Amino acid sequence: YICYDISSTGLEDTWADIIKFDWVYNIEQAYDLISSPAYAKVGNKPVVQVWGTGFTGNHPGSAQETIDLINFLKSRGCYVIGGVPTWWRTETGDSKPNFLDAYLNYDMISPWFIGRYSNNEGANNFYNNPMIADKAFCDNHGIEYMPTIFAGFAWSQWNPGNPNEAPRNAGDFMWKQALNIAKLGVNNMYFSMF
Repeated sequence: YICYDISSTGLEDTWADIIKFDWVYNIEQAYDLISSPAYAKVGNKPVVQVWGTGFTGNHPGSAQETIDLINFLKSRGCYVIGGVPTWWRTETGDSKPNFLDAYLNYDMISPWFIGRYSNNEGANNFYNNPMIADKAFCDNHGIEYMPTIFAGFAWSQWNPGNPNEAPRNAGDFMWKQALNIAKLGVNNMYFSMF
């Protein structure tokens, strides 16, 4: 499925219009991607993800602009996933304040946990907070929940000699995250980024 990443666009006034234009004229019409049997669908609705809404920092868009974009995509028959901040539900930390109404309009929430912890103990801590409460909140509001997981990370891939910030531990680190998601009763996850 298509994922639009709005990070660092520098297009505060036009980001949503660019996505709308691309979806209609490229995805639906010029390339007709959504008619492909390979295109992901939920309940016969083509899946589209908008990643980066609600983040503090260099991410454009107000809550109302985000709601308008979600509604536009839904009017085109889409199932819309929000790639949202880690602390979306509490609107703290990496989340803009007063954005919860926008998050509640998504069909699925996929909070960004990448780099928020670096070992199995950190993964377990995130399972306890925020994942359990996030999942319960989503269930109570009829929203699907898709946590993100990652294999690990090392700047040493670009800068030899640097330590591994999140060691892979022969796959054990990623496996722990997957087990925690399964314990929540969630049968999907977003693997990022190989």
